[in-house]
Amino acid sequence: MCINCATSQFFYITLPLLWPTLAVAILFRLLDAVRMFDLAYVLSSKSRETATISIYARQQLVDFQDVGYGSAVAMLVFLMISLVAAVYVQITKIRLISE
Repeated sequence: MCINCATSQFFYITLPLLWPTLAVAILFRLLDAVRMFDLAYVLSSKSRETATISIYARQQLVDFQDVGYGSAVAMLVFLMISLVAAVYVQITKIRLISE
């Protein structure tokens, strides 16, 4: 078996068939990274230097009891995640409904 045949088989047959699955997996990991909360919150114990936007929203809602501002920050996180997902789906051309 030649190496060139295996390489071309991977890039022309296997990878195009796996691309929708890989694209969805990458999208899920990207969204998890954007809304990361638990790991940074547990490891940094409320440190300002390592606060993510999700930790900031929680601080506003729970610690400072500023429900309006905390809800606005949480909506901002939601809109950012929605925008990232929409752009990623458009770039990768994932078909959400099978034809």
